[in-house]
Amino acid sequence: APAGSVPGGARGRQARRALEAHLLQGAAAATQSELDTIWTSLGSSDRGIRHAARAALEKQPVAKWKGRLAGETNLVASTAAMIALARVDAKNSAEQILDKATGIDYNQIGSRQTRLDILRSVTLTLTRSGQPDAKAKAKLIQWLDEIYPARTPEENRDLSAIAAFLKAPF
Repeated sequence: APAGSVPGGARGRQARRALEAHLLQGAAAATQSELDTIWTSLGSSDRGIRHAARAALEKQPVAKWKGRLAGETNLVASTAAMIALARVDAKNSAEQILDKATGIDYNQIGSRQTRLDILRSVTLTLTRSGQPDAKAKAKLIQWLDEIYPARTPEENRDLSAIAAFLKAPF
């Protein structure tokens, strides 16, 4: 028998497709209203919409959205924006991304996926920007020391990789 339709599924698909339109070759930069929609969609409860929003954000001029990250209070939207920023501008934005990540009370986050997304943003930032300066490195190592070991093997794998990259003394 064919699968039944998910309630609200048509709206979700329409929202995702609107975001994906920004990924098409030759697509114009988003208007301010479209950028607002993209940004809001970063915090969607729908994983497909969140992914489309992050991909659409990465196609926009960084200067138009980078400043929003500092004031973002939705943790899901923040982590998506940190990942997007790391993917498109890690060299110029490493300090901002690492400050945002280390300013989050990691141990109070209940969602495993959100914790992994924070670690992914840090890993991407370090991979694409290289070793941070001494002050940022010390702050990052202190943060790692407070959260390592973590709750899951996946988190510990990522934390270990970050610690090894930084040559952390633990």
